[in-house]
Amino acid sequence: MNKNFLYLLPLLLVVTVFASCSKNDDEVLYINTQSVSTLALEDNWKVTYFFDDDDGDETSKFNGYTFTFNTAGQVTASLNGVNKTGIWIVRQDVGRTELEIDFNDDDDQLDELDEDWDVTELTNNRIKLEDLDDDEDNDIEYLTLEKI
Repeated sequence: MNKNFLYLLPLLLVVTVFASCSKNDDEVLYINTQSVSTLALEDNWKVTYFFDDDDGDETSKFNGYTFTFNTAGQVTASLNGVNKTGIWIVRQDVGRTELEIDFNDDDDQLDELDEDWDVTELTNNRIKLEDLDDDEDNDIEYLTLEKI
């Protein structure tokens, strides 16, 4: 057997293994402003988890909502054919990547999402966020958005 072939065989096996791997939708992505912005623009989103220290799990408040982010910095929340708009921006703040959401209306339900959320996890299908209130009691809120 050719001696060179024996050296190439391990390399060929490694290349074959990596080429056959498929992209995992739950693969954790590097969190930076560009990756968060790009992912947010890809699809429609829904709230799969919302927790407020004051009131506990309030995920059900957002059942049926669809959220769409556009390149002009507008976020639209749609429920039963009614659309409400707000703004969104992704930025770096003291080494953290933040997703700020602000619905400019009197809708108490959507106003609960008005925060400058720290991005804590980013996958191809999910954005996990948290916000630590700046008041004395240090309440924390959690928000998870998933692609529809």
